Amino acid sequence: MRKLSLVIAGILGAGSPLIGQAATLGQAQVQSYLSEPLEARVPLMRTSDEPLDEITVQLAPASFYRDAGVPLSNLTGNLTFTIESDGGQEYVRIGSNRPIRDPILSFLLQIESPQGRMIRSYNLLLDPPSAATAAEPSAAPDTASGTVASLTSAAAPDWQRVAPASDIELDATRKVELGDTLSGIARDYVREGDDLRAVMQAIIDANPQAFANGNGNAMMAGATLNVPSPTSDSNASAAREPTQGATDQASAQAPALELLTPTEEGANGNTDREADQEVSEGIAPLTRTNPLPAIGDAAPATGAQTEREAALTQEELESARAENQALTGQLESLKKEVESVKVAVETRDTTIAELKETVAQARQEAEQAEALRNSFWLQWGKFLVG
Repeated sequence: MRKLSLVIAGILGAGSPLIGQAATLGQAQVQSYLSEPLEARVPLMRTSDEPLDEITVQLAPASFYRDAGVPLSNLTGNLTFTIESDGGQEYVRIGSNRPIRDPILSFLLQIESPQGRMIRSYNLLLDPPSAATAAEPSAAPDTASGTVASLTSAAAPDWQRVAPASDIELDATRKVELGDTLSGIARDYVREGDDLRAVMQAIIDANPQAFANGNGNAMMAGATLNVPSPTSDSNASAAREPTQGATDQASAQAPALELLTPTEEGANGNTDREADQEVSEGIAPLTRTNPLPAIGDAAPATGAQTEREAALTQEELESARAENQALTGQLESLKKEVESVKVAVETRDTTIAELKETVAQARQEAEQAEALRNSFWLQWGKFLVG
């Protein structure tokens, strides 16, 4: 693509009236992203005796676009060109009145000065906005890195605000990893009887720097959140672990099993069977209406809790669906752009081949004319001179 652009620029420039050392343009530096107004810089090189106010930059005439196979309809009235200077370096600032929707922007730029004129072809590649946030490093360890943990902010659905939980203390911290979701983090700290969504809203209100525009579906990876302390259930589990370890250690220190004689084994076996029978007689048979006591005493999940969990699951599904739709749209757009670029390249190749054929034919005709002229002088020169 770049070689072809340079070849076309050379062909177009060769047909322009260049005189001496005219002002020239360098490589474009794109400073904007897809679906944003264009912002680009092109270095400007000129001789010291060329007045800057006599140099003009604009789109090339329409005939050059037709010859190069580049569409002009989307460029006219949209692109703007101004010559500016920054730290002694002069450049052409290229902007646009409307956002650029195409990932590849092709145009021919004409620069004209008292020394002559130059036309150059440019193909600007515009990255999506998500590439911008992913490339920006964090300013401090406690700030967000700019990458949304679960999905891009452009695809995140709107967040429906609820009343935050007021009886929790956010006195602990947690770093957001890539792939984390707010609901998954809040579940680690919600207490029995608390509303999960209210805890999520409390975390959002306490960490505004970690959520794009306060959207709970757009949590930034790398951010450090203020979260509640681990719940009492977690502390109880941690406290039970040493007790279990001590029990295992005591079991390990118990004496080995003693070998019993057949007589002793039979006596003990009868005693154990009698004890088992007594215990089993005191337990009612298990039926659908008579479950185990532990299961029967367990509190069933309330309808409100089930509805909240279903709503959170649906919200996560909608977020994933929106992300997939956005990615699918970008992929289709890129496919169309690739096809259009292929067509443009084929058109340019055809134009170059035709130009080469025209040049070769002109050279052949010139050689034939020269040979004919030489043969004329060889045959009739002596008569004309004599």
